[in-house]
Amino acid sequence: MKNIIVQYGQTWVDIAAQYCGDASRALEISLLNGYDDVTGDISAGDVLKVPTDLTAATKKLAAVFTSKNAPASAIEVDEFADEWEQYYNEGLPLSHE
Repeated sequence: MKNIIVQYGQTWVDIAAQYCGDASRALEISLLNGYDDVTGDISAGDVLKVPTDLTAATKKLAAVFTSKNAPASAIEVDEFADEWEQYYNEGLPLSHE
């Protein structure tokens, strides 16, 4: 586990995508931090725990999101498309199609 600082505009889903490479881990992160669900308000500057048990594929995806230095939801589709194709071709699991 590691601590992260919530940036302006981040949501639970953004955090899951950026730090775990998997948006479906949003609820897990929320629960880990004492919230009941992903509707709990988080604010810029909040310190949250995020899991670090990532697979090789999710580490690559997390790196793509964090390299943009913006909430995952703020990344334009065309910015991400080329990198997604590259990582997909390197063997992402079928669940990420």
